[in-house]
Order: sequence, then structure tokens, then C-alpha cells
Amino acid sequence: HLASFLRSDKKLQMLTAQNISTPSYYTAEMLDFAKAMEVNSTLATLDLRGNALHGGIVGRLRRTMEEKRSVLPLPFDSKICFLMCNRRMPYHLQLPEVAQVCEVSRMFIGGSYSPLFMIFQFCGQPRLLQLDEDSQMDPGPSEADMLWRPWMRNLATDLE
Repeated sequence: HLASFLRSDKKLQMLTAQNISTPSYYTAEMLDFAKAMEVNSTLATLDLRGNALHGGIVGRLRRTMEEKRSVLPLPFDSKICFLMCNRRMPYHLQLPEVAQVCEVSRMFIGGSYSPLFMIFQFCGQPRLLQLDEDSQMDPGPSEADMLWRPWMRNLATDLE
């Protein structure tokens, strides 16, 4: 349930889940949780200290929180507020806005020199993943192995 919540949530910024007895082995639920973290664009702090996590899950979480998406963008409503305040300033004190462009790819090229664009980048929130020091970087089994495990367990039970 947590994974589906994280996929759809747009407000949660901090999740503390210390000592909640997560499984130390590779499970489909923990894999789903790690995948949900890749999609979530608002969670800035994830605290999983005191839990025994499988190395493969730790690796996925580290890649997501420290490499793939290490900084969260400034929230959209904050950008709108900033732009509205900028427009209310006297004309000679306003920061120049990015000119409207038809082609999206040109917007990033032209907008990268805008002070507003640089302010929005600077105001991004860095992500923080808090784990125990002894968390390993073992890649764990592949996703294909994860899909076969329940089937193999059922087969072993049927053979008995």
C-alpha cells in the first residue's frame, strides 16, 4: 500500500520508518517500494535506519535518491508565487522572464541564461537517504528471479 501511495502522493516530503522490521531478504513488496521511490517527485527525506534491508534494495534506493534524482525541483505553486511577486515589482526592479517559445526544446536553451531559471534551479531541495552504516551494496537477485520465486515455492509445496 505504501508503494501505491508514494506513486500518487504530491505532498509528502519526509518519511521516517525506523525499526519497522523490514525483511532483510529481497521481496516483491520492497522492490515495488524502491520502484515507487523512482517515480515520487516530492519525498525529500527517507529515513530507514534500524531496518535490515537487502543490498539490492539499498542499491536501488541509493541510485534513486543520490544519483538519478538527487535534487527535487521547486514546487510549481512556489514558482507561480515567485513569478506573480516579480510582476508586481516596479518595472525597473523586475527580473526578466523567459520569452514564450513555440518549440519546447528551444525553451531550455534560451531559458538557461534567465535569472529566474537559475533561481528555480538553485531553490531545488536536495534529497537525503538515511540508512545504517552497515547497509551493503550487494546487487541481489534480478527482477526475473523475483518473479520466479513465488512460483518455485508453490511448486515445491505441490511436490511434497
